[in-house]
Amino acid sequence: MLGLIRQGFQLAVSLIGALWLLLTRYPKTTRGSDAAYINLTKSPNQIGAADIISLIVLAFLKYIPGYAPRLHANGSSQTLVLPQIRAEGLLRLDGQAVETFKKSLRADRDSGTSEVNPFLLVAQSVPLIIYFLVNRACPIKPFGAVNTRNIIHFLQPAFCRDAARLQQVSDEGRLTYISSIGGEGSPGRRRKRGVEFCIIIEIYADNELLMQQQCWFLQFLPVSFEPRYRPEDEPVKRNDAVPEDSLKAEFSLPMTLQDALRWAATSKDYDGIHVSPLVAKLFGFQGALAHGNHVAALAVQQLRSTTASDANTSEAAFKATQNILWESDSPFTSDISFVRPAMLPAILAAQWHCSASNASKATLTVLRHGKVCIEGSCFINT
Repeated sequence: MLGLIRQGFQLAVSLIGALWLLLTRYPKTTRGSDAAYINLTKSPNQIGAADIISLIVLAFLKYIPGYAPRLHANGSSQTLVLPQIRAEGLLRLDGQAVETFKKSLRADRDSGTSEVNPFLLVAQSVPLIIYFLVNRACPIKPFGAVNTRNIIHFLQPAFCRDAARLQQVSDEGRLTYISSIGGEGSPGRRRKRGVEFCIIIEIYADNELLMQQQCWFLQFLPVSFEPRYRPEDEPVKRNDAVPEDSLKAEFSLPMTLQDALRWAATSKDYDGIHVSPLVAKLFGFQGALAHGNHVAALAVQQLRSTTASDANTSEAAFKATQNILWESDSPFTSDISFVRPAMLPAILAAQWHCSASNASKATLTVLRHGKVCIEGSCFINT
Protein backbone atom coordinates (compact mmCIF):
# COMPACT_ATOMS: atom_id res chain seq x y z
CA MET A 1 0.00 0.00 0.00
CA LEU A 2 2.80 2.43 0.92
CA GLY A 3 4.49 1.58 -2.36
CA LEU A 4 1.36 2.50 -4.33
CA ILE A 5 1.02 5.77 -2.42
CA ARG A 6 4.67 6.57 -3.09
CA GLN A 7 4.29 5.82 -6.81
CA GLY A 8 1.14 7.93 -6.98
CA PHE A 9 2.91 10.81 -5.25
CA GLN A 10 5.89 10.57 -7.61
CA LEU A 11 3.56 10.54 -10.62
CA ALA A 12 1.70 13.60 -9.33
CA VAL A 13 4.98 15.45 -8.75
CA SER A 14 6.17 14.52 -12.26
CA LEU A 15 2.93 15.75 -13.84
CA ILE A 16 3.03 19.01 -11.89
CA GLY A 17 6.67 19.49 -12.86
CA ALA A 18 5.93 18.83 -16.52
CA LEU A 19 2.99 21.24 -16.42
CA TRP A 20 5.14 23.90 -14.75
CA LEU A 21 7.85 23.53 -17.41
CA LEU A 22 5.25 23.90 -20.16
CA LEU A 23 3.72 26.99 -18.58
CA THR A 24 7.11 28.65 -18.16
CA ARG A 25 7.57 28.42 -21.94
CA TYR A 26 4.89 31.07 -22.41
CA PRO A 27 6.58 34.48 -22.73
CA LYS A 28 6.18 36.95 -19.90
CA THR A 29 3.54 39.65 -20.13
CA THR A 30 4.53 43.07 -18.82
CA ARG A 31 2.11 45.85 -17.92
CA GLY A 32 2.53 49.26 -19.50
CA SER A 33 0.58 52.42 -18.82
CA ASP A 34 -1.69 51.84 -21.80
CA ALA A 35 -1.43 48.12 -22.60
CA ALA A 36 -0.06 44.72 -21.65
CA TYR A 37 2.91 43.55 -23.72
CA ILE A 38 3.68 39.94 -24.63
CA ASN A 39 7.48 39.62 -24.68
CA LEU A 40 8.13 36.89 -27.23
CA THR A 41 11.62 35.44 -27.01
CA LYS A 42 11.53 33.93 -30.50
CA SER A 43 9.92 34.65 -33.83
CA PRO A 44 6.25 33.56 -33.63
CA ASN A 45 6.57 31.31 -36.69
CA GLN A 46 9.45 29.38 -35.09
CA ILE A 47 7.57 27.89 -32.16
CA GLY A 48 8.10 24.16 -31.62
CA ALA A 49 6.10 21.20 -30.32
CA ALA A 50 6.66 22.07 -26.64
CA ASP A 51 5.52 25.65 -27.25
CA ILE A 52 2.38 24.43 -29.02
CA ILE A 53 1.55 22.05 -26.16
CA SER A 54 2.02 24.86 -23.64
CA LEU A 55 -0.36 27.08 -25.63
CA ILE A 56 -2.97 24.29 -25.63
CA VAL A 57 -2.61 23.89 -21.85
CA LEU A 58 -2.98 27.65 -21.37
CA ALA A 59 -6.12 27.61 -23.51
CA PHE A 60 -7.67 25.03 -21.18
CA LEU A 61 -6.61 26.99 -18.09
CA LYS A 62 -8.72 29.93 -19.24
CA TYR A 63 -11.83 27.87 -18.47
CA ILE A 64 -10.95 27.70 -14.76
CA PRO A 65 -13.14 30.23 -12.91
CA GLY A 66 -11.08 33.21 -11.75
CA TYR A 67 -8.03 32.41 -13.88
CA ALA A 68 -8.73 35.14 -16.47
CA PRO A 69 -10.93 38.27 -16.36
CA ARG A 70 -14.54 38.00 -17.45
CA LEU A 71 -16.08 39.87 -20.35
CA HIS A 72 -18.21 42.77 -19.16
CA ALA A 73 -20.29 45.51 -20.74
CA ASN A 74 -18.84 48.92 -21.48
CA GLY A 75 -21.57 51.04 -19.88
CA SER A 76 -24.90 51.02 -21.69
CA SER A 77 -23.43 50.66 -25.17
CA GLN A 78 -23.36 47.54 -27.34
CA THR A 79 -19.64 47.13 -26.66
CA LEU A 80 -17.67 45.00 -24.22
CA VAL A 81 -14.38 45.91 -22.58
CA LEU A 82 -11.29 44.28 -24.07
CA PRO A 83 -8.00 45.31 -22.43
CA GLN A 84 -5.31 46.17 -24.96
CA ILE A 85 -2.58 43.57 -25.41
CA ARG A 86 0.32 44.13 -27.82
CA ALA A 87 3.21 42.13 -29.22
CA GLU A 88 6.14 43.47 -31.24
CA GLY A 89 9.33 41.88 -32.45
CA LEU A 90 11.39 40.34 -35.25
CA LEU A 91 9.88 37.96 -37.78
CA ARG A 92 12.41 35.36 -38.88
CA LEU A 93 11.91 33.80 -42.29
CA ASP A 94 14.29 31.13 -43.57
CA GLY A 95 14.37 28.79 -46.54
CA GLN A 96 12.74 25.96 -44.60
CA ALA A 97 9.76 28.16 -43.69
CA VAL A 98 9.29 29.12 -47.34
CA GLU A 99 9.54 25.50 -48.51
CA THR A 100 7.02 24.33 -45.89
CA PHE A 101 4.63 27.06 -47.00
CA LYS A 102 5.00 26.15 -50.68
CA LYS A 103 4.41 22.49 -49.88
CA SER A 104 1.13 23.35 -48.14
CA LEU A 105 -0.10 24.97 -51.38
CA ARG A 106 1.29 22.31 -53.76
CA ALA A 107 3.33 25.07 -55.37
CA ASP A 108 6.27 24.35 -57.66
CA ARG A 109 9.27 24.29 -55.33
CA ASP A 110 11.75 23.91 -58.21
CA SER A 111 10.61 26.86 -60.31
CA GLY A 112 13.97 28.61 -60.06
CA THR A 113 12.34 31.91 -59.09
CA SER A 114 11.81 33.55 -55.72
CA GLU A 115 8.14 34.24 -56.44
CA VAL A 116 5.81 33.04 -53.70
CA ASN A 117 2.10 33.22 -52.91
CA PRO A 118 1.31 36.60 -51.22
CA PHE A 119 -0.27 34.72 -48.31
CA LEU A 120 3.22 33.73 -47.06
CA LEU A 121 3.32 36.48 -44.43
CA VAL A 122 -0.28 35.71 -43.47
CA ALA A 123 0.64 32.12 -42.63
CA GLN A 124 3.80 33.08 -40.73
CA SER A 125 1.91 35.46 -38.42
CA VAL A 126 -0.90 33.08 -37.35
CA PRO A 127 0.83 32.15 -34.03
CA LEU A 128 0.43 35.77 -32.87
CA ILE A 129 -3.34 35.24 -32.86
CA ILE A 130 -2.95 32.14 -30.69
CA TYR A 131 -0.70 34.00 -28.23
CA PHE A 132 -3.35 36.70 -27.81
CA LEU A 133 -6.25 34.30 -27.32
CA VAL A 134 -4.54 32.23 -24.61
CA ASN A 135 -3.07 35.24 -22.78
CA ARG A 136 -4.32 35.45 -19.21
CA ALA A 137 -5.13 39.17 -19.54
CA CYS A 138 -7.50 38.49 -22.44
CA PRO A 139 -11.11 37.68 -21.42
CA ILE A 140 -11.84 35.77 -24.65
CA LYS A 141 -12.28 31.98 -24.35
CA PRO A 142 -10.08 30.42 -27.09
CA PHE A 143 -12.23 27.39 -27.90
CA GLY A 144 -15.37 29.53 -28.18
CA ALA A 145 -13.91 31.94 -30.74
CA VAL A 146 -14.22 31.41 -34.49
CA ASN A 147 -12.54 33.37 -37.26
CA THR A 148 -15.31 35.00 -39.32
CA ARG A 149 -13.53 37.45 -41.59
CA ASN A 150 -10.02 38.51 -42.60
CA ILE A 151 -9.24 41.80 -44.32
CA ILE A 152 -5.68 41.78 -45.64
CA HIS A 153 -4.10 44.91 -47.09
CA PHE A 154 -1.06 44.15 -49.25
CA LEU A 155 0.64 47.57 -49.34
CA GLN A 156 3.81 46.30 -51.03
CA PRO A 157 2.56 43.30 -53.04
CA ALA A 158 5.74 42.77 -55.07
CA PHE A 159 7.73 42.62 -51.80
CA CYS A 160 5.20 40.20 -50.25
CA ARG A 161 5.58 37.87 -53.26
CA ASP A 162 9.40 37.89 -53.26
CA ALA A 163 10.64 35.14 -50.93
CA ALA A 164 14.34 35.92 -51.50
CA ARG A 165 13.89 39.59 -50.64
CA LEU A 166 11.85 38.75 -47.54
CA GLN A 167 14.52 36.29 -46.40
CA GLN A 168 17.23 38.90 -46.94
CA VAL A 169 15.56 41.56 -44.77
CA SER A 170 14.81 38.86 -42.21
CA ASP A 171 18.48 37.80 -42.10
CA GLU A 172 19.43 41.45 -41.58
CA GLY A 173 16.96 41.78 -38.68
CA ARG A 174 14.80 44.27 -40.56
CA LEU A 175 11.57 42.24 -40.87
CA THR A 176 9.32 43.07 -37.92
CA TYR A 177 5.74 42.78 -36.70
CA ILE A 178 3.44 44.92 -34.56
CA SER A 179 0.19 43.32 -33.40
CA SER A 180 -2.60 44.10 -30.96
CA ILE A 181 -6.01 43.18 -29.64
CA GLY A 182 -8.49 45.35 -27.73
CA GLY A 183 -8.06 48.80 -26.29
CA GLU A 184 -10.33 51.82 -26.17
CA GLY A 185 -10.58 52.11 -29.94
CA SER A 186 -11.10 48.39 -30.54
CA PRO A 187 -13.64 47.02 -28.03
CA GLY A 188 -15.66 43.86 -28.37
CA ARG A 189 -18.98 44.48 -30.12
CA ARG A 190 -22.21 42.69 -29.25
CA ARG A 191 -23.63 40.66 -32.10
CA LYS A 192 -26.59 38.30 -32.31
CA ARG A 193 -24.56 35.19 -31.51
CA GLY A 194 -21.89 36.69 -29.26
CA VAL A 195 -19.09 39.25 -29.14
CA GLU A 196 -17.12 40.29 -32.21
CA PHE A 197 -13.51 41.44 -31.88
CA CYS A 198 -10.51 42.17 -34.06
CA ILE A 199 -6.81 41.27 -33.92
CA ILE A 200 -4.56 43.54 -36.00
CA ILE A 201 -1.21 42.33 -37.35
CA GLU A 202 1.22 44.51 -39.29
CA ILE A 203 4.44 43.36 -40.98
CA TYR A 204 7.22 45.88 -41.71
CA ALA A 205 10.53 45.95 -43.54
CA ASP A 206 12.37 48.69 -41.66
CA ASN A 207 9.64 51.34 -41.35
CA GLU A 208 7.87 50.33 -44.56
CA LEU A 209 4.49 48.67 -43.98
CA LEU A 210 4.27 45.57 -46.20
CA MET A 211 1.01 44.06 -45.04
CA GLN A 212 -1.77 44.68 -42.53
CA GLN A 213 -4.29 42.08 -41.41
CA GLN A 214 -7.56 42.69 -39.61
CA CYS A 215 -8.61 39.29 -38.28
CA TRP A 216 -12.21 39.31 -37.07
CA PHE A 217 -13.50 36.72 -34.61
CA LEU A 218 -16.77 35.88 -32.89
CA GLN A 219 -16.94 34.37 -29.42
CA PHE A 220 -20.31 32.78 -28.79
CA LEU A 221 -22.30 34.10 -25.81
CA PRO A 222 -25.67 33.21 -24.25
CA VAL A 223 -28.64 35.33 -25.36
CA SER A 224 -28.98 36.58 -21.77
CA PHE A 225 -25.39 37.87 -21.60
CA GLU A 226 -25.19 41.63 -21.01
CA PRO A 227 -25.35 43.80 -22.97
CA ARG A 228 -28.32 42.20 -24.70
CA TYR A 229 -28.20 42.18 -28.47
CA ARG A 230 -30.03 45.04 -30.24
CA PRO A 231 -30.73 44.29 -33.93
CA GLU A 232 -30.71 47.98 -34.87
CA ASP A 233 -26.98 48.12 -34.00
CA GLU A 234 -26.04 45.32 -36.40
CA PRO A 235 -23.76 46.63 -39.19
CA VAL A 236 -25.03 46.59 -42.76
CA LYS A 237 -23.60 43.57 -44.55
CA ARG A 238 -21.25 44.38 -47.38
CA ASN A 239 -22.27 43.45 -50.89
CA ASP A 240 -19.90 41.16 -52.79
CA ALA A 241 -22.58 40.26 -55.33
CA VAL A 242 -21.43 38.88 -58.65
CA PRO A 243 -21.72 41.69 -61.25
CA GLU A 244 -24.27 41.28 -64.04
CA ASP A 245 -21.58 41.36 -66.74
CA SER A 246 -19.54 38.82 -64.78
CA LEU A 247 -16.85 36.62 -66.27
CA LYS A 248 -15.93 33.48 -64.33
CA ALA A 249 -12.77 31.50 -63.67
CA GLU A 250 -13.51 28.24 -61.82
CA PHE A 251 -11.14 25.68 -60.33
CA SER A 252 -11.51 22.41 -58.47
CA LEU A 253 -9.78 22.25 -55.06
CA PRO A 254 -9.50 18.67 -53.78
CA MET A 255 -8.54 18.71 -50.09
CA THR A 256 -7.77 15.98 -47.56
CA LEU A 257 -6.73 15.83 -43.92
CA GLN A 258 -3.13 15.64 -45.14
CA ASP A 259 -3.53 19.10 -46.69
CA ALA A 260 -4.78 20.47 -43.35
CA LEU A 261 -1.73 19.00 -41.61
CA ARG A 262 0.58 20.65 -44.15
CA TRP A 263 -1.05 24.03 -43.49
CA ALA A 264 -0.73 23.45 -39.74
CA ALA A 265 2.99 22.81 -40.26
CA THR A 266 3.47 26.24 -41.86
CA SER A 267 0.99 28.27 -39.78
CA LYS A 268 1.44 26.40 -36.46
CA ASP A 269 -2.37 26.30 -36.14
CA TYR A 270 -2.82 22.80 -34.71
CA ASP A 271 -6.36 23.45 -33.50
CA GLY A 272 -7.85 19.97 -33.02
CA ILE A 273 -10.92 20.65 -35.17
CA HIS A 274 -8.60 21.17 -38.16
CA VAL A 275 -6.15 18.29 -37.70
CA SER A 276 -8.13 15.57 -35.89
CA PRO A 277 -11.47 14.10 -37.04
CA LEU A 278 -12.00 12.75 -33.51
CA VAL A 279 -11.60 16.16 -31.86
CA ALA A 280 -13.81 17.74 -34.53
CA LYS A 281 -16.55 15.20 -33.74
CA LEU A 282 -16.29 16.05 -30.03
CA PHE A 283 -17.15 19.63 -31.01
CA GLY A 284 -20.16 18.50 -33.03
CA PHE A 285 -18.69 18.38 -36.55
CA GLN A 286 -18.80 15.35 -38.84
CA GLY A 287 -15.09 15.55 -39.56
CA ALA A 288 -12.01 17.75 -39.50
CA LEU A 289 -12.46 21.23 -40.96
CA ALA A 290 -10.30 22.97 -43.55
CA HIS A 291 -8.46 26.10 -42.39
CA GLY A 292 -10.22 29.09 -43.96
CA ASN A 293 -7.00 30.93 -44.82
CA HIS A 294 -5.63 27.74 -46.37
CA VAL A 295 -8.60 27.45 -48.73
CA ALA A 296 -8.25 31.11 -49.71
CA ALA A 297 -4.50 30.74 -50.29
CA LEU A 298 -5.09 27.64 -52.45
CA ALA A 299 -7.65 29.54 -54.51
CA VAL A 300 -5.00 32.23 -55.08
CA GLN A 301 -2.34 29.62 -55.88
CA GLN A 302 -4.51 28.02 -58.57
CA LEU A 303 -4.26 31.25 -60.55
CA ARG A 304 -0.50 30.64 -60.83
CA SER A 305 -0.33 26.85 -60.94
CA THR A 306 -2.80 26.39 -63.82
CA THR A 307 -3.60 28.09 -67.10
CA ALA A 308 -6.91 29.40 -68.38
CA SER A 309 -7.16 26.45 -70.79
CA ASP A 310 -6.77 23.94 -67.94
CA ALA A 311 -9.98 24.94 -66.17
CA ASN A 312 -13.62 25.79 -66.71
CA THR A 313 -12.79 29.44 -67.06
CA SER A 314 -13.01 32.66 -69.01
CA GLU A 315 -9.53 33.71 -70.05
CA ALA A 316 -10.40 37.37 -69.44
CA ALA A 317 -11.53 36.62 -65.85
CA PHE A 318 -8.47 34.45 -65.27
CA LYS A 319 -6.06 37.13 -66.50
CA ALA A 320 -7.76 39.98 -64.63
CA THR A 321 -7.77 38.13 -61.30
CA GLN A 322 -4.23 36.86 -61.82
CA ASN A 323 -3.08 40.41 -62.49
CA ILE A 324 -4.52 41.73 -59.21
CA LEU A 325 -3.06 38.98 -57.03
CA TRP A 326 0.15 37.97 -58.80
CA GLU A 327 1.38 40.66 -61.19
CA SER A 328 0.27 44.13 -60.15
CA ASP A 329 2.62 46.28 -58.08
CA SER A 330 -0.32 48.42 -56.95
CA PRO A 331 -1.51 47.93 -53.35
CA PHE A 332 -4.52 45.62 -53.16
CA THR A 333 -6.90 44.28 -50.51
CA SER A 334 -8.21 40.77 -49.95
CA ASP A 335 -11.47 40.67 -47.96
CA ILE A 336 -12.57 37.14 -47.05
CA SER A 337 -15.56 35.95 -45.01
CA PHE A 338 -15.87 32.41 -43.68
CA VAL A 339 -19.55 31.54 -44.13
CA ARG A 340 -19.66 27.87 -43.12
CA PRO A 341 -17.06 25.20 -42.33
CA ALA A 342 -15.72 22.95 -45.09
CA MET A 343 -15.41 19.39 -43.82
CA LEU A 344 -12.60 17.15 -45.06
CA PRO A 345 -12.10 15.33 -47.31
CA ALA A 346 -13.75 17.56 -49.89
CA ILE A 347 -13.62 18.67 -53.48
CA LEU A 348 -14.25 22.39 -53.32
CA ALA A 349 -15.17 24.64 -56.22
CA ALA A 350 -13.36 27.98 -56.23
CA GLN A 351 -14.97 30.60 -58.45
CA TRP A 352 -13.39 33.95 -59.30
CA HIS A 353 -15.75 36.47 -60.91
CA CYS A 354 -14.84 39.82 -62.39
CA SER A 355 -16.78 42.41 -64.33
CA ALA A 356 -16.11 42.79 -68.03
CA SER A 357 -16.07 46.55 -67.45
CA ASN A 358 -13.93 46.61 -64.27
CA ALA A 359 -10.73 44.57 -64.17
CA SER A 360 -9.54 46.07 -60.86
CA LYS A 361 -11.82 43.91 -58.69
CA ALA A 362 -12.65 40.20 -58.48
CA THR A 363 -15.02 38.33 -56.19
CA LEU A 364 -14.35 34.87 -54.76
CA THR A 365 -16.85 32.15 -53.92
CA VAL A 366 -15.80 28.73 -52.60
CA LEU A 367 -18.46 26.03 -52.53
CA ARG A 368 -18.77 22.52 -51.12
CA HIS A 369 -21.64 20.43 -52.48
CA GLY A 370 -23.13 23.62 -53.92
CA LYS A 371 -23.16 25.47 -50.58
CA VAL A 372 -21.06 28.59 -50.02
CA CYS A 373 -18.20 28.10 -47.53
CA ILE A 374 -16.13 31.20 -48.26
CA GLU A 375 -16.94 34.42 -50.05
CA GLY A 376 -14.98 37.58 -50.55
CA SER A 377 -13.20 39.86 -52.94
CA CYS A 378 -9.84 41.26 -53.95
CA PHE A 379 -9.41 44.70 -55.43
CA ILE A 380 -6.77 47.26 -56.34
CA ASN A 381 -6.74 50.04 -53.75
CA THR A 382 -7.77 53.42 -55.11
